[in-house]
Amino acid sequence: MNRGTCAAELATGVCLEFLEAAIHATLHRRGLYPPELFERRSIFGISLLAAARPPALAAYVADFLTALGPLARRGVARQVVLQVLSADATPLEKHVFDFRLLGCSSEAGERQLAPAEAREALAALEQLLSEALQRLGAGDAYLRPLPPGECPGSGGAEAADARSRLHL
Repeated sequence: MNRGTCAAELATGVCLEFLEAAIHATLHRRGLYPPELFERRSIFGISLLAAARPPALAAYVADFLTALGPLARRGVARQVVLQVLSADATPLEKHVFDFRLLGCSSEAGERQLAPAEAREALAALEQLLSEALQRLGAGDAYLRPLPPGECPGSGGAEAADARSRLHL
């Protein structure tokens, strides 16, 4: 952050880190994978089961987020949707992570932040995302249990232009 930090780049990196934790935490909390496949991780000052142990699952989510990064940096990513499907592919739940509501939109644009301003903006964004992760866990109280058996997850990212769609 010596020569100034681009506000959009700063927000994108933090938001992608949040999304990784939120996706893994949702997969764990909703029982889409056995609980022993997850390990505790500390992010934004809170500890939660938000890291998949199987390298294939962790890599799958990481690859999705790597592909999402350029869309987010260009400001065309609108939201990430994690959908839980029944065995016959009927949608059961939809978890939407909206970039604008998370404070991850590119409204700050390419504006350069001074180091002190960048630290302050980063701390505020991390606090917001920490609160979002805490609310994510509390949301289970409002969700019905998923039916026993196979409930695969499906995910994707919606972008401002229809040509930029990604699927998890």
